[in-house]
Amino acid sequence: MNSLRAGASVIALALIAAILVIWQPWNSCDAPDEVCDFVAAVEDRDGVLGVQMSSEVMDHDVLAAPDLSVDLQFVLSDQLDP
Repeated sequence: MNSLRAGASVIALALIAAILVIWQPWNSCDAPDEVCDFVAAVEDRDGVLGVQMSSEVMDHDVLAAPDLSVDLQFVLSDQLDP
């Protein structure tokens, strides 16, 4: 009976790990991949202390691509050279 519980526990932990890898709750970027890639590239630059991003679909026409509004705010170090 103990080996059955251990096996069930291992399967449950593997399932939870797979869900977390697919879902990625630590990745809060809900914009298109191009915007997320841009934000990630900017975050890695020297002097950038933080980035806040929000995105919103403005209008969605079934026959056309949706209009997307993206608001980016960067917190920069005051030690940057002009």
